[in-house]
Amino acid sequence: KSFVPVSAEINHTLPKPSAPNLQKTMNKAASSKAGKRLANFPPIKSRKTIATPVQKSEQANNNIQPSPHAREHAASQQRLSDNNNEEDKA
Repeated sequence: KSFVPVSAEINHTLPKPSAPNLQKTMNKAASSKAGKRLANFPPIKSRKTIATPVQKSEQANNNIQPSPHAREHAASQQRLSDNNNEEDKA
């Protein structure tokens, strides 16, 4: 075997860091005209009329009839309250 001299000090050198692709593209976008152009959003539509509560006449209130579903719900609630009253009495 031939003798190979080894130095006591080992010098490690790291490669020079390169800028990531994202940073490169960001710099290009900022320097181009497209990056400086303002966005064209559609105008915000404003409400031209404000909703105001309309007062109903007494005749209109009398014409309103509850739906059959409301009757069923009221009947079931009444049955439940009647059952609870019977349990309280017992």
